[in-house]
Amino acid sequence: MGNSGSSDGGSGGAWDVQDLASNLSTAKQMVNDGKEIHQTLSGNSAENEQLPHIAATSIDEKITHGVPVQTITSSVPLPDPVPPVPLPGERACLARTKSTLPVRPKPTAIVKAAAAGDEGLITSLLNMNMNIHQQDKFGYTALHAACVFGQRAIAKTLIANGALVDLQAIDGSTPLYCALSASTIFMELVNALLVANANVNIATIEGETPLFLAVKNNCLDLVNKLIGKGATVDLDHAITLSTPLHIATVFANLEIIKLLHEKGAQINKQNVYGKTPLILAVENKKDEATVKFLMSAGADIKYADMEGKTAVHHAVLQGNLPIVRILLEDQDSANVQDIHGRTPLHYAANYPIDPEIFQLLIQKKSLINAVDDKGRTPLHLAAKYGNMREVRLLLATGADANREDMQGNTPCGLAGGKKSPIYQLLEVQGGSISDEERMRAYKRDVTIKRLKTGVKVGTKVARCCISGGC
Repeated sequence: MGNSGSSDGGSGGAWDVQDLASNLSTAKQMVNDGKEIHQTLSGNSAENEQLPHIAATSIDEKITHGVPVQTITSSVPLPDPVPPVPLPGERACLARTKSTLPVRPKPTAIVKAAAAGDEGLITSLLNMNMNIHQQDKFGYTALHAACVFGQRAIAKTLIANGALVDLQAIDGSTPLYCALSASTIFMELVNALLVANANVNIATIEGETPLFLAVKNNCLDLVNKLIGKGATVDLDHAITLSTPLHIATVFANLEIIKLLHEKGAQINKQNVYGKTPLILAVENKKDEATVKFLMSAGADIKYADMEGKTAVHHAVLQGNLPIVRILLEDQDSANVQDIHGRTPLHYAANYPIDPEIFQLLIQKKSLINAVDDKGRTPLHLAAKYGNMREVRLLLATGADANREDMQGNTPCGLAGGKKSPIYQLLEVQGGSISDEERMRAYKRDVTIKRLKTGVKVGTKVARCCISGGC
């Protein structure tokens, strides 16, 4: 017989060494292709051990058919050891298996798990020694997330595992602040943080502490509890400079106002707009009880905001008759002028909201002819804005109908012309326009006639006359 053998392994045929070398080269390539998969597996499964391997089968057949082992091993060196190689179809299957093998989760997975309330996942992540203090892009930890979403059990688990209760996010908020800023406050969660000695005075970058939130939520028990834990009652908001007492007066919780005052809150503290708790209480139309308590606690009625307006000015603007009555119990309260020199009576003449308020103010005789920074009296304003009722009352109480302002205008001159009912009333009461007003009126009439006849006049003069400023 010749040395050539059949491809189906016929008896007595000799295998060509070149053919064997090619077969083993293929086997090595398959080993290399499958190496990554086997490295990810913990060991060979029983299924892998039973797989037929092309390279081993080829060698066995060639030895069976008479090819000397020395020839085989000397021609092509065998890798030592040779791992089992999967078939092409099985290789794809193992590649899919690799994608489902456990991988270490992202560091922020613990934050997301806390927000979602997944207690099982939290436990698994903690068992994997995940960083319990890991912060997301906003600086929130898992404990922050648990507090925001009211995940009480998870919060307790995190605290028990050493989570830092005072770690601040980028906006400065702590887990305690987050718990109080949630749509629903879970006292069980808040209590757990306080038991863990959470610092109650850590403020956000805006300067807001947990006490501010407790006051905003009108939660007296929580305010009391935070103060008991050392909360500072006069800490200023970084932007508005408001204190918790300012906030309490806006929300009109009298019990909280009393508690804060009892704990040392400054009753006349001004915020960035110059407003005291009393001014805020009046400005926000709060009840008489709040105003009365603040005044009894020492609120100074003469304190003014950045526009110079006192509580009386604001009460008049609000048309709040009961509050005006209370404030006017202080005999000097109505004499304060704002930055424009206007008294509360100027406001009442300008904005006639409540006739009873006006009646109360005109009883203060010193206000009747008081002038603002333009030299105008309340009568000037009432006449200018067409408030007939106020004009009558002012004239009846001694208002000067011929008083000129700094531009030479009398109440008559501001009343809107001779056909105006207010002008006619003022004229009957001895009022008249000044010589300066007559000259301006004459110039204005002449200019208007020239404009109508097509005579050129200066642009500034024309605009001035048309607007009534000549």
